[in-house]
Amino acid sequence: MLLIDYNKSYSKGKILTDSITLEKIRKHFSVKIPNIGILRKKARNNFIPDREYAIPKTGMFDFGLREEIIQYLIDKKIDYQFTDNYTSNVDIGFHVETIFDGLKLKHRDYGLEAVSNALESGCGTVLSSTGSGKSMLTASLIENIKMTQCFDNFKCLILVPGLSLVEQLNNDFIEYGVTFTHSGWTGKNPLQNTEVVICNTENFCASFDKHPWIKNVNLLIQDECHKVRNSGQLAKNISKIKTHHKYGFTGTLPKEDIDRWKIIGTFGPIIFEKQSKELRDAGYLTQACIKIVKLNHNNPPKMDYKQELKYVYKSKERHIIVKKIASKLMNNTLILVNHIEHGMDTLDLLSSIECKQVYFVHGGMPVEERQEIIKKMELQNNIITIAMSSIFSTGINIKNIHYIMFLA
Repeated sequence: MLLIDYNKSYSKGKILTDSITLEKIRKHFSVKIPNIGILRKKARNNFIPDREYAIPKTGMFDFGLREEIIQYLIDKKIDYQFTDNYTSNVDIGFHVETIFDGLKLKHRDYGLEAVSNALESGCGTVLSSTGSGKSMLTASLIENIKMTQCFDNFKCLILVPGLSLVEQLNNDFIEYGVTFTHSGWTGKNPLQNTEVVICNTENFCASFDKHPWIKNVNLLIQDECHKVRNSGQLAKNISKIKTHHKYGFTGTLPKEDIDRWKIIGTFGPIIFEKQSKELRDAGYLTQACIKIVKLNHNNPPKMDYKQELKYVYKSKERHIIVKKIASKLMNNTLILVNHIEHGMDTLDLLSSIECKQVYFVHGGMPVEERQEIIKKMELQNNIITIAMSSIFSTGINIKNIHYIMFLA
């Protein structure tokens, strides 16, 4: 009889069975490593395994993966049962009779369902597209968990990808009128003793071993959780946090099984899903119109990739067309680029457009200046903001934007 155990110290499950059965399960939750022969040759090591496994040889697994493991056992008609240790420790849902909905901003029609599912499961992955109101769902979830009074000293850690999102989420919570105390923790802003701490992932990884309290928080919420990949330091650190009350929010899960298993294993199964099309059909999101401008370059020289990039970015003909388009777009425009030099050239190109304010947001700009530009776009019109895609591609919320140009 196969047994499923629970290790409270690590908040992980464990499969207790014979080696043959365990190996069958491990192989199901694994993927072949492409080009393994080349990797072995480069490393001069023929013992590198040809598969990547979601479950190690010890049988210990990320707790969120338990439902998929159980479904596999059922499909393969493998008898199993839970240990007494598992049944006595695993009751992770939050029991709430009436969901609190007293924030200044009210839930959309699906909001209470999402929060209810999250409370009932006690952990999980919320797959909800951009514009679905993930910040509001996060605030409501924290309010309801705190009100259950399950913890004597409630402490929640929210991880976000990027400095701008720390301040943005802090401001969102103020706008919603939340009752819990909250603060932002970055390399520049020191850690404060608040009930909710919002931290950028870079600072989290750099500071993880310096602050023991991190490992003992009651609640962990990861924004844009698709960034938690199987081999990354972020995933390793999150796995060391003892609570099994972990939630991941994202609009997209990775296609690779090994990364998907890591995300599901870390945060739990998908407990709520809302696709972009549903939001557009319901009128919550703007119906976007996509236009592709194809430019033909006459007789360009033979070039490698970097030379081709430079050729395109420096093309005078391309500059003329970009400037014509940008000058005719009314209201506000966001232009995304991939390289600093291209961004500076675009800034020089567009700064001469009459009746337009033009800015360039890059990594060297203080977060406060970035926020000021976003505020200007929300309050004014005819602003062009050029931004590095690495900074503005994820989670940035601009409420008064009409056009986006992808120049890269």
